Amino acid sequence: MSSPREASREASAYIVSARRSTLGRVGGIHRNRRIEDLAAPIITAALEDARIAPAYVDEIVIGNASQGGNPARLIALSAGLPLAAPAMTIDRQCGSGLDAVLHAIRVIDRGEAHIVVAGGVESLSTAPWRIAKPKSVYQIPHFIGLEPPTAGPSDIPQPLVASEALAQRHQISRAQSRTLSR
Repeated sequence: MSSPREASREASAYIVSARRSTLGRVGGIHRNRRIEDLAAPIITAALEDARIAPAYVDEIVIGNASQGGNPARLIALSAGLPLAAPAMTIDRQCGSGLDAVLHAIRVIDRGEAHIVVAGGVESLSTAPWRIAKPKSVYQIPHFIGLEPPTAGPSDIPQPLVASEALAQRHQISRAQSRTLSR
C-alpha cells in the first residue's frame, strides 16, 4: 500500500471509501458481538478498499450514543490502527455518525490530519444497562428505558429507514454487509 502523505496535499477532504455492517434487532444477529468486534472489520475493509495501510491513519472519530466511555479507542485498537492515533467518540444521539464525519472533514481541512476514519456504530444488545439511582436506600432501582422514536410527519424518515435508503442509493447491498460482519 502506498503512503497517502507522499501525494500532493490539497485543501479539501474526500471520502475515499465507505462500508457498513448489517442492520440487526435488539437481541438479534449481533446480540453477542461487542461494539469493537462489529466495527473493526468494517474499518479494515474500508481501508483495504482505499488501499490505505492502518499505520497511515492519523485519527479515528466514531459516533455512538449507547455505550458510554470512549468506544472509538477500543474500535481503533481492534482495527489495528496506530496506538498514537487519537480516538474520539461523539454522542449527539441520532446525529453522532454524521457529526463524526463532519469533524473529520474539519480536522483534515485545518491540516491537523491527512487520514481520518470516521463513522458511527451502535449496538443496543451490548450497551450497558442504565439504572436510575434510587432516592433512598429503601427504594428499588429501576431501569431507564430507551426513548421511543418520535412520531413525526410521515415524510421525515426514521434513522433506520433513512440509513437503509442511503445504502440503496449508493448501492451498498446487504450481501456486501453480511460478509463484513462475520
